[in-house]
Amino acid sequence: MVIPMALISGPLRFIPTFWTPVDLSFGVAGIVPLLMAYRHIRVLERQSQDAAT
Repeated sequence: MVIPMALISGPLRFIPTFWTPVDLSFGVAGIVPLLMAYRHIRVLERQSQDAAT
């Protein structure tokens, strides 16, 4: 949601056009830690399900 938000709200906040790629890069680079966290959450959920059975 960072990419559409940056494209929509950038002009509304009067952010210069050359800063828009910087805002977009946070959305692209931010997916890496999110995917890593998601993978760890899935492992923890699997471990808790195994412990419950």
